[in-house]
Amino acid sequence: MRFAPKLLAFAPLLLMAAVSFAKPHEVKLAKEGERWTMYMDGQPFYANGASTHMFYTEIAGFGANTIRKYTLRVRDKDRKFLDDVAAAGLILHAGLGFKQVRSGYYDENPEKAIGEQEEKLLGVVREFKDHPAILCWSIGNEVEIWNQEKPLLAQYESIQRIAAKIHEIDPNHPVTLAITEDITPAKIHGLMDICKDLDFLSCNCYIHPDGTFPMVDCLNRIGWTKPFISTELGPEGWWHHEKLGKRYTPWKAVHDYTSTEKEDKYAFCIEETIHDPRCVGMLSFVWGYQRSWRDEVKEWYGMLDRNMYTYGAVDVMQYYWTGKYPAKRAPRIESAYDIKLNGMRWDEYPVVEPGSANKASVKVKNVSGEKLRMHWRVVKEQTSNEDGSFHDGIPGLILKDGAKKVVFNAPAESGAYRLYIHVYDDVNRKAAYASIPFLVSGEAEALKDFGGRP
Repeated sequence: MRFAPKLLAFAPLLLMAAVSFAKPHEVKLAKEGERWTMYMDGQPFYANGASTHMFYTEIAGFGANTIRKYTLRVRDKDRKFLDDVAAAGLILHAGLGFKQVRSGYYDENPEKAIGEQEEKLLGVVREFKDHPAILCWSIGNEVEIWNQEKPLLAQYESIQRIAAKIHEIDPNHPVTLAITEDITPAKIHGLMDICKDLDFLSCNCYIHPDGTFPMVDCLNRIGWTKPFISTELGPEGWWHHEKLGKRYTPWKAVHDYTSTEKEDKYAFCIEETIHDPRCVGMLSFVWGYQRSWRDEVKEWYGMLDRNMYTYGAVDVMQYYWTGKYPAKRAPRIESAYDIKLNGMRWDEYPVVEPGSANKASVKVKNVSGEKLRMHWRVVKEQTSNEDGSFHDGIPGLILKDGAKKVVFNAPAESGAYRLYIHVYDDVNRKAAYASIPFLVSGEAEALKDFGGRP
């Protein structure tokens, strides 16, 4: 592994030694004064990277040293994956697929299911414990959600047994568990009382709608004194707005931020966390693009597109991974108010007639100096491609594409839609995006109620 980049705030802690991939790494955690430090082969190591589900090894080219994979299995495909990770000079926050209650895995015979799962996960550890790509073992992801106290305690007891056994099988790698930042006190105290063999905590945390990033507050509230890694960080989730009923249109379409607004939010998350003396790593969410049917807006998370063009979030993460921004940065769309449909902003709730001709515009800042390519598309709300990824757009609606202003026809079918603009710097393979939700309705009452105009 090459020398890892430095986070500017912690330059003295992040010096990395070149390490050999001929043998497993010895990873330890130690507290010196008030500060925790992770050591790899006796040298300080700070985990800089992202949670991933695609483009795994490409992240190394941007200065990261660590990736997170949620589930590792005993199969040739995963061994090759680990070989590729090691060859790229990366290290893996390795997930063991401990099932959540909502999966239904425990419904029929909980005790049998837990026992079989323990053996299966320990089998993964036995198989890969000597692989040089392993940083740590993470027993499950957010097992506390959708879970009542009694079955959760049984799962915690299982997690403790797994953690203790891992320490026997593999003394070289620490053990962790990923939780959400809004875990309840009762649930976290159960974890802390039972799971004594966890070496550090992995925490998934997003900005809240009130503008705070509560990871550190959460850990302080629950009394966590051991180290932690931020394993998912980023802008607030659409589920936050769903709970609070904020940033929704009257027809219940959630409004999205621009890629530039999200870039700034990633920086905010990091600055709110890296100064904590317990923090031994920061992994952003998510490296790649989204492929989930559950997502309200397909571009909500995702730091790259399908062609591996990077959004501004990658630029800001590269700054924290290496200490400097790339020479050529992504285009910028500073505000969601910079995209307008028929002169209206998203919070003016544009409503148009079926099949009507409409105009839209966007303000774009070109920071690379290269020629930018514009691409508009209309997408029906909560639709995606067959693989779950961002929709290619309804064909035939865009009448004049390729510029900051566009003319398009509304769909003939009434319903909720979204107009997207993607801006591409093809020379540097960077991009920006923005969207505006709109309603297609021929009913006069809809136009009156929402203030839109055809």
